[in-house]
Amino acid sequence: MYIWQRMEEHDKDLLGKKIESCRRVVVSNNYINEYKKHHQGIMGLKKVDNEYEAYKLNITAVYTVNQVKKILKSINKESKTIISIFSGRMGDVGKDPIPIIKESVRLAKRFRNVQILWTSTREAYNYLQAKNCGCSIITMPSTIIKKILKFGKRYQELTLDTVKI
Repeated sequence: MYIWQRMEEHDKDLLGKKIESCRRVVVSNNYINEYKKHHQGIMGLKKVDNEYEAYKLNITAVYTVNQVKKILKSINKESKTIISIFSGRMGDVGKDPIPIIKESVRLAKRFRNVQILWTSTREAYNYLQAKNCGCSIITMPSTIIKKILKFGKRYQELTLDTVKI
């Protein structure tokens, strides 16, 4: 699974740690959000995908399995596509993203050029959740990446760290 760091000015020191950078939803210069610029919603995907066959798509603001199904029906099967599921925002309103992510990953496996991205990461544990669901990519800020680098601490160490605070 790739980790893409959400790029912020104060985060530039982490770029050398095998982390690909991104700015919000545009994950690199090669991945564009072209459909959003020229068309509205999923219905515009087919037209954009055929018109700009050489481009890779990052389809964002996805929240439901039904949206993923519509996207998979609409895209050119040869275009490299990322479907960005806003898992953190789901959790913010009391929704469990795990079933949606798992089903989306299962559906996307039929397409060799489609990857599911867990976005809106809120805590370090989301990394393990995304990995266990089979996500290809997760985006996260540097503060959470730093916490992941501490994975594996024993409970005794956590206790000592807590009482030091």
